[in-house]
Amino acid sequence: MTTLGDGSSPVFENIESREAVLENIAAHEEEMSKHQSTLDTYEGELLDQSEIDAVMSDVDTFTDQLIQYRENYQAALSSQDSYFVSLSENGATYEDFVDGIQSINDERDELREYLLVLDETLVDFGESLDQLQTSIDNQLTEDE
Repeated sequence: MTTLGDGSSPVFENIESREAVLENIAAHEEEMSKHQSTLDTYEGELLDQSEIDAVMSDVDTFTDQLIQYRENYQAALSSQDSYFVSLSENGATYEDFVDGIQSINDERDELREYLLVLDETLVDFGESLDQLQTSIDNQLTEDE
């Protein structure tokens, strides 16, 4: 219990490493936003605007869902950190331990649901990108 109280327990290293992954996701969100602005400003006539709009819509949906996932995951990590620290306190009971584990499991299940939604969105996004890529390839072939 001492390592939980002083923060040296491996569980805290695990939480920190998952927080680093979330920071990496946030950086990729920024990069994705930059690429999205390129599509937003496309004013050409060579590509089908409906295909560009479909990709943009999928990017918007994915970005919104990813932000929501990341925020909920960060909240879950914060909750886990607090839980593990609370176990080292003098008044911690077995019931606190069991309730905390149940809470962590519930949060994990909720996060899995977000991942399933993200996965479905990525499938749609991939299909839209494939269609746009095909149009770009066709346009390049015609220009040769």
